[in-house]
Amino acid sequence: QENFDRIANSYKIFLDETILCEEGFGDWVKKVSVVMNENNNNFLVPLKVVESIQGKIVSSEPVVVEHAQRGLNLLMRMQQQNLVEIRGEKGDVNIVSTFLSVFAKFKCVNRLVLLTQNKNLAKQIMYLNNGDIGGFNILVAKFDKENGLIKWDEVTNIGDVSNEISDKQQEIELTTRLDAILKGWETID
Repeated sequence: QENFDRIANSYKIFLDETILCEEGFGDWVKKVSVVMNENNNNFLVPLKVVESIQGKIVSSEPVVVEHAQRGLNLLMRMQQQNLVEIRGEKGDVNIVSTFLSVFAKFKCVNRLVLLTQNKNLAKQIMYLNNGDIGGFNILVAKFDKENGLIKWDEVTNIGDVSNEISDKQQEIELTTRLDAILKGWETID
């Protein structure tokens, strides 16, 4: 918790689809919501992430639908508590390229964190720390129900412990709210 207090105070915190849909992550968000509000910070979610989750609601696979519902429910709760900013532009091609371009652009002026369960995305973002881009190192972490946030290990890419949508109307409400609060990538302040 102490480490997250420092992160909430100093970092821009991005969430991807895998973390939003992860079982138990919503409970963790509840625990840190006070810290986020005290630090006047919000979680940042690319529009492409929201679109991807929304697209999975109509899947024929019940597990995929369940995960998508969990993610959309969490996003709606976070919006109601003013804990999330949804950002995007028409030119955003896909989730990975959006994260890579945004992180490469802003790592020179902001401390950035990506929370993801996606090992491949974590590896690609950590690669930005090894280049000649300069700036701050990007912190990449995943969520574990037992331990909370776990930093992705840069060498092995294995975690190293460190510090329901009930009806279609809720999905429509989320889309309407997104249209009203959507911001682009000019800044992340």
